[in-house]
This record gives sequence, C-alpha cells and structure tokens, in this order.
Amino acid sequence: MTEGLTPLSEDGRWEFSRVSGARDGTVRFLYFGEHQPREWAVGLPLEDGDYEIDLIDTWEMTVTRLDKAALPASPALRQRGGAMAGGEPEAAFGVKLPGKPYQAVRIRPVRAK
Repeated sequence: MTEGLTPLSEDGRWEFSRVSGARDGTVRFLYFGEHQPREWAVGLPLEDGDYEIDLIDTWEMTVTRLDKAALPASPALRQRGGAMAGGEPEAAFGVKLPGKPYQAVRIRPVRAK
C-alpha cells in the first residue's frame, strides 16, 4: 500500500452498505463477503484502459486473473417521491464473477514499460 485504504463508501453509493470497497491510490479492492454476484461494475474504474483484474478467493486462498466484461444491465431505481435515479454508468466495464461467497476483486492499472 502506498497511501492507505480509502473506503469507496465515501462515493455515496448504497451498494457499499452491503459490499466493502476501498482504494489505495490507483488500486481498488472490492470484497463481497456473503454476497454472491455473478457480474459486477460498481466501484470499478470509470475510465477505460489497461487493468490487471484479479479475483481473490479468500476461502480457497487463490488469485485468478479476470478479463473485462460488458457492463451489466442496471435498472433505474425508484426513489422517494417517485423520482427515478440511475442512468449514469457505474464503470467503464464490468467483471464476471463465480457466484460464490467470500470473493474479492483487485483492480490495478497496468503501468507502461
């Protein structure tokens, strides 16, 4: 770590009341705990580019490289008073996940050589 972890919950996304997310400079971490999504985008970079994306299985103690995936469909959410929220992309890309509990994702920009 270079700067220390900054919670992604500071971004104000409700998802981070259920899923843990943090960043250390340009490196992002997402931890899903007991949740078992099969695809995800919230908390991933808004800028497209070259990234190393790793799936960390905290139970099996393995690290597996992931590829970028298409953004998952994101329904608009009805807010109090009938207003609709949403419409803004969550990220530049999504990731496919195994649908197992206790998974984490690490996203690091690829450094030019």
